[in-house]
Amino acid sequence: MNQQRRTKQFKAADENGRPYTVEEWTNYIRVDTNAGTSWVEGNKDLVTSSGEPLNRLEKGVYQVVMTGLVLRS
Repeated sequence: MNQQRRTKQFKAADENGRPYTVEEWTNYIRVDTNAGTSWVEGNKDLVTSSGEPLNRLEKGVYQVVMTGLVLRS
């Protein structure tokens, strides 16, 4: 069983100054051992607050996957 939690949220804007909220979601993987249960941090996903997936091009620069729109924070 895995869980996903929003771990960061920050503002970004496109080249016209239109504001966007970027959210970082971290996947946590449940690990059961004889010592008990723990959660291990897995991969992170970036999306806009409306759910559009983002690619990180470089620090502070993100691209909306479906449209190619570039956002800067």
